[in-house]
Amino acid sequence: MVSLLCVGGAPSVSPAGVPAPREATVKGFRDYVSRVEAGNKEGLSKGAFLWIDELPEPEKTRAYQKLKQGGVEMRRLSKAD
Repeated sequence: MVSLLCVGGAPSVSPAGVPAPREATVKGFRDYVSRVEAGNKEGLSKGAFLWIDELPEPEKTRAYQKLKQGGVEMRRLSKAD
């Protein structure tokens, strides 16, 4: 069985019982990708490779120390981010 999904607006072939995504879903995903890519481009233009590079200095230093010790830094993103 072949499963093919094209997000470029072309029809999709799905296995039986699995619906193709609705146009609103595809549009929402494209919008999300556009926002993330724009944010990444803006951050890189400022010299920020990681999101922690944009933190104020005391937080940035603490975050890098945590990463160097094998820790994990996470933050919740909202639509505004």
